[in-house]
Amino acid sequence: ALLATAIGGAEELLYRGYLFGRLERYGLAVATVGAAAAHAAYKSALFVLPPPGREVDVVFLAVVTFLGGVVFGGMRAVSGSVVPPLVAHACFDLVVYGNLASAPWWVWS
Repeated sequence: ALLATAIGGAEELLYRGYLFGRLERYGLAVATVGAAAAHAAYKSALFVLPPPGREVDVVFLAVVTFLGGVVFGGMRAVSGSVVPPLVAHACFDLVVYGNLASAPWWVWS
């Protein structure tokens, strides 16, 4: 459970913290969409070559991750802080992955 929240928190520090902040000079829309697109590309790349026996709809994953990134970016834009999207992402990951006995396969691959 701790690892699940740490991964989401680290992603938010990178994408809605650092990258959003670097892109913000071009406008909030560019920062929001740019950070969401970068996060979706990274997340999708993790799943392009899953281990044998695992199937992943990478297009669906990319779209959902991008849309979630837009929501988290909107939270960052409205609040002016990375804390709200960081907490929201950590909570999301806790709900999705928190009941697993070990980290998902993609964490260590």
